[in-house]
Amino acid sequence: MFAIGDKEWPGISKLTEEMGEALQTIGKLIGSGGSTEHWDGGEDLKVRLENELADTLAAIEFVSRNCKLDQSRMRQRVEMKMARFDRWHELGATNQRLVSTSLCNGWYVDEQGAQRYCHEHEGCGLQDCRFHP
Repeated sequence: MFAIGDKEWPGISKLTEEMGEALQTIGKLIGSGGSTEHWDGGEDLKVRLENELADTLAAIEFVSRNCKLDQSRMRQRVEMKMARFDRWHELGATNQRLVSTSLCNGWYVDEQGAQRYCHEHEGCGLQDCRFHP
């Protein structure tokens, strides 16, 4: 079951394998502090990452076709997520700390004093928030 050629969720096991290989490469990249050289002496980590992500994309495509997933809905979701990720990247939100509570730079402090990221579906309560015009 779940393998390429099976009737029930064909390709899910291959997708799991490819995702695991991509995660392993990402772990090596993080573990090497971003260096593309790794102590195992294998291929350049950037090349490995490109290969494993390509293999993962192929497995995703196979599963989405053969499991009759709604590819149109998936494409819309990808576009929505890409817009969000691009916005976060432009703001540098994943690397910033709260600098000011008077302007929303992606972060805010909630009622309990915890630092939180201001997502577009959550209200941060700040008047000059880029996410809540």
